[in-house]
Amino acid sequence: MLGVNSEAFMYWPDNFESVMSLCHEAKEQDTLVWLMTVRGSVHISQSDFSILYPRMASLALKMTVNPQRALDLNVNASLEFLKLVMPARISSMNRGTAEGLLDVEKLEKIPSHRRPDEEWTGFRLRIPHEYGIRLTPKWIRRRMATKIRAEGKSIPRDPKGKALVGLQDLEGGDEIWMHVAPTKEELERHGLGGMGLEANDSNDDDDKDGMVDTNGNEGMSRDESPTLEQSFMERG
Repeated sequence: MLGVNSEAFMYWPDNFESVMSLCHEAKEQDTLVWLMTVRGSVHISQSDFSILYPRMASLALKMTVNPQRALDLNVNASLEFLKLVMPARISSMNRGTAEGLLDVEKLEKIPSHRRPDEEWTGFRLRIPHEYGIRLTPKWIRRRMATKIRAEGKSIPRDPKGKALVGLQDLEGGDEIWMHVAPTKEELERHGLGGMGLEANDSNDDDDKDGMVDTNGNEGMSRDESPTLEQSFMERG
């Protein structure tokens, strides 16, 4: 089972509890389960609405991920999943881009630094120091992109080579949060051992089930979590 969550819905306690309950039930039935969140996404990020109306999605709903990139992450994660679980004669025809999305390391706690006020739960995100970020000149953004490339990192691009940047520019591999993933033992039991999907193997007895901690006090506080403006500062 593969679940792709929006960040706005991740901060909705009742919704996330229901999703985690479903994942737990599936794992009890010896099913391989992945649950991930596309960072900076809201509910409409999983459709073409945000591509048609990107300004509305950004200004009104506080979406920070590039709308096209949000869909790419949905599609590529689905293709990687299907290539693993479908019969070999079918998966061999899967030509999707392999980004290693299913191998992203599972979180120990759920982040909370962009949790909106209760009235906006499940609808929009919170962007600390939003106006300062939006008013950042384009030449500074280009300089940041150059610095990222100089560090050997990459910003995702479309087939024509155009950088898929949003309000928050994340390098490849940092664009999703993994909440639930198969353990090494589960992968081996299903004949998928040694396929590079072992980032979530843990020696911690409290983390043996491959599921994020949801004890009711999960996540870092807003003061402890890296924010958008801190990311800007770190890149100069």
